[in-house]
Amino acid sequence: MAHELEIRDGQACMMYAGETPWHRLGTKVEKEVTSAACIRLAGLDWKVEKQPLYIAGKNMVDGIPVIGSKAPDRYGVVRMDDQKVLGVVGSAYEVIQNEEAFAFLDSLVGEGLAMYHTAGSLFGGRKLFITCKLPESMHIGPDQIDKYLVLATAHDGSMMMHVKWTPIRVVCWNTMSAAFRIGANGKVDKTTDMVSILHRGKIQEQVKAARDVLGLTRAYYDRVEECFNKLRQCKIRECDFTRFVNRLVPDGERADGEKIDRSKHRDAIRAMYHGGLGNDHPDVAGTKWAAYSAVTEYVDHGRAYHKSDSGEAAEVRMNAIVWGQGARMKREALEMLMVD
Repeated sequence: MAHELEIRDGQACMMYAGETPWHRLGTKVEKEVTSAACIRLAGLDWKVEKQPLYIAGKNMVDGIPVIGSKAPDRYGVVRMDDQKVLGVVGSAYEVIQNEEAFAFLDSLVGEGLAMYHTAGSLFGGRKLFITCKLPESMHIGPDQIDKYLVLATAHDGSMMMHVKWTPIRVVCWNTMSAAFRIGANGKVDKTTDMVSILHRGKIQEQVKAARDVLGLTRAYYDRVEECFNKLRQCKIRECDFTRFVNRLVPDGERADGEKIDRSKHRDAIRAMYHGGLGNDHPDVAGTKWAAYSAVTEYVDHGRAYHKSDSGEAAEVRMNAIVWGQGARMKREALEMLMVD
């Protein structure tokens, strides 16, 4: 169950606006909502508390160990609505309540402007994500690209509170891992478009510093928009497009020496370049942006993905698109088009 969403009383603890997520779970709303509505709809309206841990004694009373001494420098982070221990932390650890995370995002975007797109509880409340859709979008010719501000945090001591700008719509553990580049060891890959807040020290001072840094990283989207518009303004000859596709999707060879023909994949990208969504627009047709759009449409929508041991077809598609082979193809296509 790669989505890892918390399920309570048969309902996934998640809300979303817009397109139904690949896992088809959560509470759907017609449009983005405020933080007050989001925290309730996503099932995140609960608190945590840091409580001391005690070592069970050796003596037994009616088969139950007698509580012994207090564990040195060890505390449990307890979820108050069901009394579950979400993690064990040290004395310096400070809890950040769910409502504080929402308040932080509200303050970053601006009063009355933050509209929440997705939010959810993972691993029984040990981790959570919140996605805020920004009021403004990027415009590349006739195409519109939405901007998201995503927050991820944990109540089990496994990660700091991270906030970053991203075009990835977070709807589960896998997409959260992709947006924050979380490795197999659970560690977040630090990037320049992200700030992190420790669960210790003077949290409010860290929050203030984070606001300042994130304000500067709006330049991240400015750079992306500039890059994409350069592609839109650059014409590409048919022969150069053919060379680009051949380099991007070359034929392969199996271990036994048998050739792998990938011409049908190249043909699909060519078809989307000439007739894909929006590629017939006068400002787009025949440009490098049309070439890049053809690749992204093929990877995200045109390519067939089949059920495998790793999950259902929809899950296999999502994994490939966000952080697998499809994601690599899109990245390589962009790098090739920017250099050529």
